[in-house]
Amino acid sequence: IVICGGRVDLIEPDPVFTRLLMSIRETTHIVLGSKSRYERIYGVSVDHELSMNLAMDYLVKLGHREIGFVY
Repeated sequence: IVICGGRVDLIEPDPVFTRLLMSIRETTHIVLGSKSRYERIYGVSVDHELSMNLAMDYLVKLGHREIGFVY
């Protein structure tokens, strides 16, 4: 199971969500879309700053000079 967003990366863990993860982690492979604080539950995170720098470098090398960002 791959879980992204939602209750995964809250500063204060959601107790219901945490109990659910703990109840299935021995029988189900779980990968979170953020860093994992739990044993046997793995996490993958993205370096957003590096990703943006790479994207900007790529666009500049293509000759783009007017680049917008929408959040």
